[in-house]
Amino acid sequence: MRRKVLVSMLGMALLIGATQPADLQADSRLDQKLTLREAGTPLSRLFQQIEKQTSVALHADKELAQRRAILYAPERNLREVMTSLATAFEAEWQADESRPPRYTLRPLPLQRATNQRVQNLRERLRSLYQPDELALPDEIDETARVHFLSAESQRRAPLRFLERLTEIELNALRAGKTLEFSSRADPRFDPQWLTQWKARLHDEISYLAEALSTPKGDMELAEYYGGVLGKAFDVSDEIRLRLSFDPATGELACALGLFHNGALVYGETHTSDESKSTPEGYEDESGNARMPPKHPWAAVVFPDDLQESVDEAGNPIRRPLRAGESLARPPDAPPLDGDWFARNALWILQVAEASGKPFAAEFYWKPDFSPSFYSIASFVRDLVVAG
Repeated sequence: MRRKVLVSMLGMALLIGATQPADLQADSRLDQKLTLREAGTPLSRLFQQIEKQTSVALHADKELAQRRAILYAPERNLREVMTSLATAFEAEWQADESRPPRYTLRPLPLQRATNQRVQNLRERLRSLYQPDELALPDEIDETARVHFLSAESQRRAPLRFLERLTEIELNALRAGKTLEFSSRADPRFDPQWLTQWKARLHDEISYLAEALSTPKGDMELAEYYGGVLGKAFDVSDEIRLRLSFDPATGELACALGLFHNGALVYGETHTSDESKSTPEGYEDESGNARMPPKHPWAAVVFPDDLQESVDEAGNPIRRPLRAGESLARPPDAPPLDGDWFARNALWILQVAEASGKPFAAEFYWKPDFSPSFYSIASFVRDLVVAG
């Protein structure tokens, strides 16, 4: 289960080659080998560390400088590391005219959005708030279909505000303006939407709290969901909605927040027809990316994965490692008010190390809960995997 979660959190690149605008092959300095082990390190700081070890000047464009990398490179040459980071961050290396050259990592040029995606905003907004019956299996019975549509309608209730946008507001979106709305100030919000959304969130949080209370769960998170977050839901009294559209790429995103006295209690981000297809090398199982047997991480297990039962005293009974399996030990859980992002970055690095395979990734995160609880974004860019 943890491996499924890790996949959904990452955009990753095993250290593989790629063609870059800068001629990395011509620079013999990049033959230097180094060992790097970084968990969520900003590129600007990572490049400073590399320069100290190799005397090769690396810089990150201002757009990339603070974006974080997870990197496991045991005795790899710098050229390979640079190529893999460019792949993971969808960027390219450019060299200046100095001798020897200095290298700068810059984002790849954006593809322009088609006119149809710019103009057809109402239909794309509808996909956010209207449950898709086509996603249901053909053999589903009527009772299950009605239950699914009812549950989805509750979950998406506040997004129905989007069907009430005016043409003036849509034109502002098309021009690249970000729109923000509050249920306290905008009469187009139906009071029932807040009630329906909170009821659905309560169901989900209660389920998580119960699931995490099991022997294989996480009691600290169970306490957080069942106590801190549950109580915050009870007093929440405002919905805020932020809508943005990028005319350059056609990306449409909607941030939805539950607030109390101006403080964010819970947040979600929704995108319209921007979800990535299942990456090559992965299979889809009930909406989760699943690693195929030949993937380098497939044989990595955690201690909990080895538990088969418990003895009379409640102590875990674990099976031995099978041939080819490697054991990863997740880092200790931080306190509830700690940086969970840092813990998850370390967790991913542990898996890469246990597999023994070089690895580079951009790690995405967003602050969903107040004050310092971090939730990992559900997906990031395309997943690039070496077979």
